[in-house]
Amino acid sequence: MKIRVALFVLTIGGFALLGGCSGDIPVPKPQAFPRVEFPKRQHPMVFNAGCPFSFEYPSYAQVIPDQKGDENRCWMNIFYQPFNANLHLTYKPIVDEGDLKGYLGDAYTMVDKHFDKADAIEESTIGSAGETSGGLYWRIGGNAATPIQFFVTDSTHHFMRGSLYFNSEPNRDSLAPIVNFIEEDIVHTLSTLNWFGQTVE
Repeated sequence: MKIRVALFVLTIGGFALLGGCSGDIPVPKPQAFPRVEFPKRQHPMVFNAGCPFSFEYPSYAQVIPDQKGDENRCWMNIFYQPFNANLHLTYKPIVDEGDLKGYLGDAYTMVDKHFDKADAIEESTIGSAGETSGGLYWRIGGNAATPIQFFVTDSTHHFMRGSLYFNSEPNRDSLAPIVNFIEEDIVHTLSTLNWFGQTVE
């Protein structure tokens, strides 16, 4: 009988302790990300700088040449400073019949590299100003290193490939609003792309 009473007291005491401590049980807080201040969207800037193409880009961005020598003097980054992100642009002239096939193969290979970390890859067609060019545009979901890739070409003289990179560890939740914002600028840049001449001199 004494044992039963002791067990009953211990049981009641245990419930009392649990009830008294219920307010102190730590509850995990949802992950929060810093508030992003988006700049005013304007596209007054036009890039040419001796390359056989021009395009518009936003006033809050900066075009920085890729330092790879004269051979690649029309490779560049559009640096979106508020977001610490780069749109890397690779221009290549089409000189020989097999050039375009090789460039297209490289573009597909670069997209394929992200299949392992991608949740989904959406492909769509794109065009440039005056419909003088066409290409493909990829939106890569998940924690891939580059959420946007594309190529655009006139199929006879000019080819350009682009990839968006962030200078930080990719996190799709925190970067999603920024990617959506930059994507509008990328679409505008592509829609204003114009080719000049045939090849880089």
